[in-house]
Amino acid sequence: MRVKKTYAFAVDFEQEADGRWSVDIPAVPVCAAWGFTKAEALENLRDLTQGYFDLLMEYGDPLPKGIEKYEIVSESEYVADCEVVPLIIATNGNHGNGLIKTYILDAEVEADDDGRWGADVPYFPGCAAWGYTKAEALSMLQEGAQALLEVILENGHPVPPEVEKRAVVTESNIVTVTLLRRGEIKHCRSR
Repeated sequence: MRVKKTYAFAVDFEQEADGRWSVDIPAVPVCAAWGFTKAEALENLRDLTQGYFDLLMEYGDPLPKGIEKYEIVSESEYVADCEVVPLIIATNGNHGNGLIKTYILDAEVEADDDGRWGADVPYFPGCAAWGYTKAEALSMLQEGAQALLEVILENGHPVPPEVEKRAVVTESNIVTVTLLRRGEIKHCRSR
């Protein structure tokens, strides 16, 4: 199994006078973005932050100081045309002092022989989806994982240990960056 590092950063939102939303990562000052909605701003920040870290890794530049405290180390086993992406699931603020518990799950997404896309969280039983596009499969998986976690928590059942160990407690939204060493071989789990 290859070990990859996923960094989870808290973000700060602010609504501008013109109605747009700006969002930044206080721990990584060069990472800031905006959008017409909070969701768009966060998505833009995710893309920018991942690109920034990918460039640092590609050119062998050091990562920003102090970010190791945000590291979540996860292990993913992969098969050929499969991609692993972080899936962010936020639960309600019932974790003391209104804090939000956010689960960062490794979602595997792969093209099937019939042209559809399959996506699943291998260590979260029953958490799988498909779509006609990769984006649709991931969107369906996001909704399914959110609903599954909410039902588990509402009924007082324990969260599976592999899911719970990827939990982050935060006061705000988070953005994740996943780093794989250049030249590492990815392997996807067979379905």
